[in-house]
Amino acid sequence: MWRSALIEKTVYFILFLLALYAIVFGLRTGVQLLRKLSPTKRRLYERLLLVLVGIFIGLSLAKYTPTDYAKVERLHVTLAPTVSNWCGVVGAYVSYWLMWTFGYMGFIVPLWLILLGLLYNRKESYAFHFHVLPILLLIFLPLWLTLFGLPISYTGNLGIYLKTLLFNYIGALGTYLVAGAIFIALLLPYLHIRKLPRIGVSRAPARKPKPLRKKPAPIPQPSPQPTSHTVEVPDFKQRFLAILHEPPPRKAPHMDDLEESCQHLRVYTRSRD
Repeated sequence: MWRSALIEKTVYFILFLLALYAIVFGLRTGVQLLRKLSPTKRRLYERLLLVLVGIFIGLSLAKYTPTDYAKVERLHVTLAPTVSNWCGVVGAYVSYWLMWTFGYMGFIVPLWLILLGLLYNRKESYAFHFHVLPILLLIFLPLWLTLFGLPISYTGNLGIYLKTLLFNYIGALGTYLVAGAIFIALLLPYLHIRKLPRIGVSRAPARKPKPLRKKPAPIPQPSPQPTSHTVEVPDFKQRFLAILHEPPPRKAPHMDDLEESCQHLRVYTRSRD
């Protein structure tokens, strides 16, 4: 008995090592092949891989049967279980865990992968729609459906867990407020909200600011020209002739004449006295 159990564990361990080696070798080979390809072909193969994985998960969820997981819970090497899932044992595992976690909201995963492979072209403007939004919907859609009272098959265990957690910490009112705020925050990027005009108030349309103009270049002013003034120059010839016609100056009186005049003056003075 113990020998058969030991053989079974040994076989499982060997299969685990082989599977691990195959995964590592496959990833290494795939990375090397992708490096040799051009960016266009590499992007094409990446998108094709996303579409194939999305189709595989979608088929697994479409043929989900709750009894399949009970059959594959203990997988034997010698006897493969008979499952009704279209994608076999792997599809039964994948569909079970997605339905157990997200409920019918798990169909967002294959839809997201297919759209990501078909439409995504690595533009920054679409990063929110293809990366952030699907993850937020996977987390909060089960919560919203649980708050509306839908059964666990629609919400999964994630919705029940989030509702219980929020009710215990922030209460029922806080849970509804948080869920509503998250819903509005996710809805705002897709709404075009405009301000309503005020009634009875007319405003002139706002004018756009005029662009700054360059100052005009200064006009060059002409330099002042020197003005000529006529200056009357005296006629030196006429002046010279006038000087010639003037009478000659008198000669200075002699000393004897001066003494004689003084004597006559004294005599005249005495006679008057």
